[in-house]
Amino acid sequence: MKQVFLNASQTAEVVEVDIPQCGPQDVLIAARASLISTGTETAGYDAGGLLARAVRNPSVVGRVLHSLATEGAVATGRKILAKREELLPLGYSGAGTVVATGRAVLGLARGDRVAYAGAAHAEYVAVNQQLLAVIPEGVSFEAAAFGGVGCIALHGVRLAEPTLGETAVVVGLGLIGLLAAQCARASGMRVIGIEPLAHRREVAQSLGLDLVLDPATEEDLGRTILSLTGGIGADAVLLCAKLQASEVTNASLRYARDRARVVMIGDMGLDLDRGPLFAKELNLRVSRSYGPGRYDPDYECKGLDYPVGYVRWTEGRNLAQLMTMLGDGTLQVDRMISATVGIADAATGYQRLVASPDSALAVVLTYPSKSAEPPTPAPVRVTASRPQTGELRIGVIGAGSFVESNLLPHLSGLGARLHAVANRGNSAFSRLRAVYQPSLLTTDPEELLADPEVDAVIIGTRHDSHAALARAAVLAGKPVQVEKPLALTLAEADSLARLVVERDAMLTIGYNRRLAPTTVALREVLSGLPGPKQFLYRINAPLLPPEHWTLDPNEGGGRLVGEGCHFIDLVCYLAGSEVSEVSGGFVGGGQSASPAQDNFTLTLRFRGGDLATIVYTGQGNPGLEKERLEVFAAGKAFVLDNFARLLAYGTRLPVGLPKREDKGFRAHLASFLGAVRGESALVTTVWDGVRVARIIQQLREGRGE
Repeated sequence: MKQVFLNASQTAEVVEVDIPQCGPQDVLIAARASLISTGTETAGYDAGGLLARAVRNPSVVGRVLHSLATEGAVATGRKILAKREELLPLGYSGAGTVVATGRAVLGLARGDRVAYAGAAHAEYVAVNQQLLAVIPEGVSFEAAAFGGVGCIALHGVRLAEPTLGETAVVVGLGLIGLLAAQCARASGMRVIGIEPLAHRREVAQSLGLDLVLDPATEEDLGRTILSLTGGIGADAVLLCAKLQASEVTNASLRYARDRARVVMIGDMGLDLDRGPLFAKELNLRVSRSYGPGRYDPDYECKGLDYPVGYVRWTEGRNLAQLMTMLGDGTLQVDRMISATVGIADAATGYQRLVASPDSALAVVLTYPSKSAEPPTPAPVRVTASRPQTGELRIGVIGAGSFVESNLLPHLSGLGARLHAVANRGNSAFSRLRAVYQPSLLTTDPEELLADPEVDAVIIGTRHDSHAALARAAVLAGKPVQVEKPLALTLAEADSLARLVVERDAMLTIGYNRRLAPTTVALREVLSGLPGPKQFLYRINAPLLPPEHWTLDPNEGGGRLVGEGCHFIDLVCYLAGSEVSEVSGGFVGGGQSASPAQDNFTLTLRFRGGDLATIVYTGQGNPGLEKERLEVFAAGKAFVLDNFARLLAYGTRLPVGLPKREDKGFRAHLASFLGAVRGESALVTTVWDGVRVARIIQQLREGRGE
């Protein structure tokens, strides 16, 4: 399918990409029209390539020099190449026809006409059901495409708390301003518009706004508005312009009455004068996009709606209201459309908005009419050089920032190449294509697993999908490295282990710290010491916001499952014997889910006599290094700081230890690839994942055996 991206030269580019996957809460839509957001999508448009932007912004040069000093020329060159070819998706407001629905979607059927928010300019989009609204009869796709952008205006007006008979001043009658003015008028307010551009004033008047002022012809706008409001001033001021300077913002405060509401909807300067704010005790509010639910993953990704009794107007209900207003004529958008162009000519539409800001208000992209039948995804295959003799072809499912930063850069040096990538979103595909030239880019993991040329698979998706994808890889006969954790539950881990044994499959887990050079040296020294050992492992983890996916018990499993597994595995590996007793607990006594997952202490007693205590805290300070492991045995002491430095007291360490942080990513990947070739055994196996899962379950249940 075709999709519009912003390329490295900051211009629109239409690219052929894979059709998105439809999740359980999603609806797959064949787009018919989408609206280019005049403000958001044209900011910085046609700003030139990387070099031109670097000249204008010296901080870019500083970042390159820092990367050269800390990561070297090869890594820096790879970053520059990826940035030069990076494509960023454009668009967030459109309309189309439903072609498929996820299993958890209710109330929508194939063929329904819907408006959507938050999805790109593309022939097919997958949108969560909360961000959709049915289009009324008689409303065109082109008009409905204003829905997502219209939600921004409507939510801003709601923040102004309009009441019948009040006066609103709308500063800036661009795309958002004209929509906000109509929404304010529909709420029973008298609207005064302020706009310096003649074309926009003409459109505003054609939409029925009687009071539209030109600031250039008014000697004193504040006095004029005071006169128009019977000496009271505006009850609400809606700031909808796009101006980085703060002069207009401060001037607008003069239009407001005592204790008025001022709502920032556009992108205007906020270097505010305290005088009018204090003197009038103004209520300044900043509007956040579509309305309640925006940026909340529970709402936008998991489909959990807010009860209407507590949150009357969510972003989804705002979108539905806009469709109603379009249907009954309360909201008119046809006069705002400056041009309509096909998606293949998207660059022309963007250029129209940039080149003619005085006369162009809104450009709508249109799409060919599609069948209501679900499309057959066609993965994007690109021509790539044939693999070298003995070179392993790696398939990656989930090429997020962790995999991109810590695993992919090592492949070429280990006799392997990135052959295929499966990712739910396609935003990373351009970078990966530029740097690694994979042969297959797809949004369907099954397509990757069915590829006979994939020699081994790396799974780097979010935690809740690890076990299912690893199982699918095993059933496909592929050796697999799954990043930690192996699974969210002991039952999942145990079931997967039985399958691995049944199929005589090869599966390893990304417990990379085992093969950090400092860990290897420490284990070698400890193996020669008599008697039991004591381990004290402290992790000073960064605090995560409560909404972070890692803390979600159903997606990330919480930090004990998602991150604690690393540290549990490492002490088990160093102890070298099975766990006989588990004890510990969470800070806060379980009063709050997030703090409990962030802060825990775990004590493990081993059958060999060793004792390990793991202290994991998210309430420390970032000034302290993240990890410190202390080991005491036979009159000796060892301190491992962040896998960058190993100190020994009472004995000597092997010479040649690295002087920089190395957590073993490359070495662990080399171990896996060596096992795939039959040259070595796996360092971590599925049973290591089962052991960690069992320890976590025992801690949660508060029992030892």
